[in-house]
Amino acid sequence: MIAIVEDDVSVREAVEALFQSAGMEYQSFGSSEDFISGFRPGVKDVLVLDMNLPGISGYDLLKRIILDKMNISVIVTTAFDEKDSREFCMNYGVKAYFRKPVDGDALIDIIKFYQN
Repeated sequence: MIAIVEDDVSVREAVEALFQSAGMEYQSFGSSEDFISGFRPGVKDVLVLDMNLPGISGYDLLKRIILDKMNISVIVTTAFDEKDSREFCMNYGVKAYFRKPVDGDALIDIIKFYQN
């Protein structure tokens, strides 16, 4: 299962359309809170996570994923590519880090890698 956590509706819809066109199964959430309450884990899950979210930030959600020992590969997307953010993500085991706009083919390739 692929989970998308993205607060920007147009970006979220674009990612959904990309995954749909690739025949990929996904769940989509507009906030970390929605993800926490609604995500249904599967096998070889991948999370496409925006870091700059209102409420529970992507940073805090990533910490929670580690603390809860969720078995999910995290791929970060962000419009704000900063050294501290990249270092934080790598220290928390993020599998890939993309600056927006994200190359759709590269995103699909990395997801397929972690789902196999």
